[in-house]
Amino acid sequence: MNLQCLKILSFLIIGLSSFQLSAQTSCIFEKDLEIKALQIGNLLEWSTLEEQNNEYFVIQRSLDGLEFETLTNLNSQGNSKKPQSYQFLDTQLGMDKIIYRLVQIDKEGQTFQGKMILTQRNTPNNFQVTQMSNTSTDRIFTLTVESQKIGICRYQVLDAEKLIRLQNDVHFDEGSNLVSINLEHLDDGDYTFLLKMGHEVEALVIRKVPFNAMLPSQLVVKEEK
Repeated sequence: MNLQCLKILSFLIIGLSSFQLSAQTSCIFEKDLEIKALQIGNLLEWSTLEEQNNEYFVIQRSLDGLEFETLTNLNSQGNSKKPQSYQFLDTQLGMDKIIYRLVQIDKEGQTFQGKMILTQRNTPNNFQVTQMSNTSTDRIFTLTVESQKIGICRYQVLDAEKLIRLQNDVHFDEGSNLVSINLEHLDDGDYTFLLKMGHEVEALVIRKVPFNAMLPSQLVVKEEK
């Protein structure tokens, strides 16, 4: 994992000095969830350095980032101190935009949710969302945008009445750009999140929820020195 990837995944990394597993952590990830677009489907890959008390992984898919369907459950190694690699090929596409997420279940039934990845096929846009944090959040929503050019991108958060509740202009460099939005002062409910750059618009649905409705995100990613 290069330094650029570490920046993108910074909202998932938990500080560890020796990468030892804690009582609440059952995996240390060498490579977080990645997607390769193939002609026959989307290939999902990830790998772990160490697993403790791990039961299985769940691959889920969504069109809007709020309602997810389970594609498959993959048994894990349970307890392992050796690198393990996992793959899943999703051939049931039928749509251009798909959001995936990786969920990890330990033997006590605890659920840990990783980042979401948005993949778009056959999209010649100058920018597109490639990764995002949980679209149901109590405060911070973070996403990564891949831009083909330098420019100013405006984001807006609209309520159910289409009124603008949040708005800001963000400078985009060519390549990966990290955007973070604080929803802390908004009421709970569904909002439309818009990204606008020139004549292009990207739309997502996000949900502001109470803190106790959040799923834990404790997937640990190895940090290279």
